[in-house]
Amino acid sequence: FESLARFVTEGLARCGYTLCTGDVMATNPRWRQPLRVWQGYFKDWIENPTAEGLLHSSIFFDLDGVHGRTEWADSLRRDIARQARQHPRFLASMVRNALLRTPPLGFFKGFVLEADGRHSAGINLKRRGTAPLTDLVRVHALAVGSEAINSFDRLDDVIKAGVLTPGRGPDLHDALEFLSIVRFRAQAEDLRIGQPPGNSLSPERLSEFERRSLRDAFLVLDQAQDYLKFRHQSGR
Repeated sequence: FESLARFVTEGLARCGYTLCTGDVMATNPRWRQPLRVWQGYFKDWIENPTAEGLLHSSIFFDLDGVHGRTEWADSLRRDIARQARQHPRFLASMVRNALLRTPPLGFFKGFVLEADGRHSAGINLKRRGTAPLTDLVRVHALAVGSEAINSFDRLDDVIKAGVLTPGRGPDLHDALEFLSIVRFRAQAEDLRIGQPPGNSLSPERLSEFERRSLRDAFLVLDQAQDYLKFRHQSGR
């Protein structure tokens, strides 16, 4: 399994998926374990939501089986969905984590630009957009017992459960889709000009229509985070 892990991770790296700097990969023996150990991991993270456990939860709760005995992954997802709903303290901790990264909007809802490594001032579309939206949808999905993996499928389950205000579900769907498209297109442009793909984008690279749409997407995220906070604090 160690050689298989190296083969897969190195192959993904050659395809453009950079190796995890935090070593959260199958090449790390800690993450190359049998089913019973993974069951213990998830049980501990849910029952004892430490900062490290919450970080691992946000990563590994998106697990999927890709080959072989994939029913083991299905079994783990069922366990996660069942246990998460039974531990409100864990869900409350996930809510707090989901609210840490806010959209890049100022007091008057204009863009707030940040320096980001090799980029000058811009917007990190992953850290300030797709990631907090994905986190938010994941928390709602865990709260309703969804076993879905894809964020759009999770959102469908959340909408069916009736926990969102009318019209909010489609808005979240459109916002996540738009942010993802803009991010991927910016990465494709990075590759075209010979740069490694990143997540930062200068709004000046967008048309006026696209800038308005981007601001609207961030407003949807901002309002959705307010609603998540309200729903959690009110205990609904």
